[in-house]
Amino acid sequence: MLQRRTMRRTRFHTVRWSAVLFLALPLGLITALVLIMVKAWGQDSAAGAVLFAMFAIATLAGVALVGWMVGLMRPVTVTRSALRIPSAFRTVVIPLSDVAGVGLLYHTRCPSEPGPSAWLVFVWRGNGSAQRVAGLSCRRHADAPPNQIGRSRAGRMARRLDSKVRAMQGPAGNLATLQMQKHARVGLTDDLVAFWSPDGDMGPMRY
Repeated sequence: MLQRRTMRRTRFHTVRWSAVLFLALPLGLITALVLIMVKAWGQDSAAGAVLFAMFAIATLAGVALVGWMVGLMRPVTVTRSALRIPSAFRTVVIPLSDVAGVGLLYHTRCPSEPGPSAWLVFVWRGNGSAQRVAGLSCRRHADAPPNQIGRSRAGRMARRLDSKVRAMQGPAGNLATLQMQKHARVGLTDDLVAFWSPDGDMGPMRY
């Protein structure tokens, strides 16, 4: 009797395991809020009811924050049929045959935005649309040498993902023939200014 072979999955962890330690702070805060809520519930007064409601709202916000953080820590998964990219509270599923590009784009932060400018990892579909892979970034400058970007954690992950999908699609697949990371176009007001490809090619974005 033939036995069904288990579908193989390849997981790409975009967030370091040490990041789990950051969950201790919101989890500790949620625990403290729950204890305060229990104490407020035991008070048979209007003030106790008001305190309970206030801390209940704060607790729900904390639970949502933890859920969002856990969502970002989920790995990117490649199966024989699809590429699954975690995105906050959902998962973006791209058919493996439709993956047409993997690479980094340099995002220039506006003065009003938090955080520095950085290279971000994206995956492209055959129609030219792109999906960011959260949790991966490279803090090198836009004009950094290609090999420096490639040695970053984001660059290494992009190369591994590109190699895996390319091997599964074959030489005639969309990733090998289209290489959308090299041909992505942006609007004049976009803050994505340069691209980097896993093969070491890089240059300015097209308008």
